[in-house]
Amino acid sequence: MADVPRTPVIVQLDAAVPPGEEAELREALAEAGFDVFAQDLPKVRGAENLDAIALLMIPLHAFLTTAGEHLAADAYAHFKSGIRRLLRRPAKDAAKPAPLIVQDTTTGLKIVMERDLPDEAYEALRTLDLTTFRSGPIDWDGGHKRWRSVVDEADGV
Repeated sequence: MADVPRTPVIVQLDAAVPPGEEAELREALAEAGFDVFAQDLPKVRGAENLDAIALLMIPLHAFLTTAGEHLAADAYAHFKSGIRRLLRRPAKDAAKPAPLIVQDTTTGLKIVMERDLPDEAYEALRTLDLTTFRSGPIDWDGGHKRWRSVVDEADGV
C-alpha cells in the first residue's frame, strides 16, 4: 500500500522563542498526520500581518476534522497544551502580550489565540465552521462565548 502524503504545516516563531519550545505542538500535529516545519517569523512584516509570538499555517478544517474524528481526547489536549506553552512565554510587552495566530491555508482566515483563552474556546474551535466567516481576524468573544470576526460584524455579515 502506498504511503499517503502528509500535509505540511508551518509554524513560524518569534526570534524570542527558544528552539524546541514548539516541540509539544509539533508532536500533536504530527500525531494528527501533518508534517510540521518550524521557521523564524519574518523580521519585517507587512500591515496585513498581526503581531504574534507564533504563526501556525495549517489547513484548519482538515486538522479540526481529524481532531474531531480520529484523535483521542488526550491528543487534542496535547495540541492545546502546546499552544498554551508558547503563549506562556514572557511577553516583550507585558502590557500587551502577543498572541499565537492560526492561519487556515485554504481560506487565509486568521484565528487569534490569546494567552488567556478558556477551555471552552478550544472546544468551540473544534466545531468552528469557517464558511460562516468572510474576513478575519477571528477572535474569541468571552462575553458571548463564541468565535467571531469583528470585521464581518462591522460589514453586516
